[in-house]
Amino acid sequence: MPADLHGLPISTASPEAAAAFERTLLAYFKYRVDTPKHLAAALEADEDFALAQVLRGYFLLLAFNQNQVAAAAEAARAAKKSIARATEREKQHLGALECWIAGDLDRTIAIWEEILAEHPRDVLAFRLAHFNNFWLGRPEAMRASVDRVEPHWGRALPGYGTLLACKCFAYEECGEYASAEPAGRSAVEIDAEREGIRVSGFAGLPTFNRGSAQHQYLFVNGRPVRDRLLHGAVRGAYQDLLASDRHPAVALFLELPAELVDVNVHPMKNEVRFRDAGSVRGLIVPIRKHNLAMH
Repeated sequence: MPADLHGLPISTASPEAAAAFERTLLAYFKYRVDTPKHLAAALEADEDFALAQVLRGYFLLLAFNQNQVAAAAEAARAAKKSIARATEREKQHLGALECWIAGDLDRTIAIWEEILAEHPRDVLAFRLAHFNNFWLGRPEAMRASVDRVEPHWGRALPGYGTLLACKCFAYEECGEYASAEPAGRSAVEIDAEREGIRVSGFAGLPTFNRGSAQHQYLFVNGRPVRDRLLHGAVRGAYQDLLASDRHPAVALFLELPAELVDVNVHPMKNEVRFRDAGSVRGLIVPIRKHNLAMH
């Protein structure tokens, strides 16, 4: 039986499905816009891959839109068709999805924590529990969860930066800034560069917001820009934390090879066009969660 990127068995006989599932998880951790594409590839390679069907249901429910519940229930039924060949961990994930569909978030989170007690490197269970505890206003539960699993992790593991970012966010929400800052800075050190693109700078806390985007200073290879993609990515980073008419204060410096960006889009050269806009957005959108800087 193949394993995921953390060595946990997954019930698919398709190498293509396993690889696409791994890409799905990595993209989800980075808030990449191509996450659904990778999940679709996993299900296309093996529609009987139970955990991939469960993940489809999870993603639908993450929208917190009642109109998506029926589709999530359909995903749960699809997963159940092949549950006989699934691992116990995957069966637990299906149980969590069914509880979430039923509206029992307390039991859903409890199941994720049961998974983590036996499989502390199940970053999917960890991330989902972290996210839902945040929405329920339970910072102490966020902190307790990360404290339980962190001893089982290490820098070499994929997603370690995600774990540190969650730790930073949890401790910050608990008001323990001295403990939050080192984790946040470590997460930035790991996650602020990908595929030849590097982002650095300062991301203001949501409480330091303004009525316009005039306090957003964006630079591409040292050149100041007023770019719609970049401003949109910053808005996406804060969309769950600020009202639509409020704007965060940020100063971000994007560095990438010259061949990956066209600076001749506008006569004033204050707009740019990226060859891989998805990668740029996927690096910027997590800036709030990953705390580029405690500010």
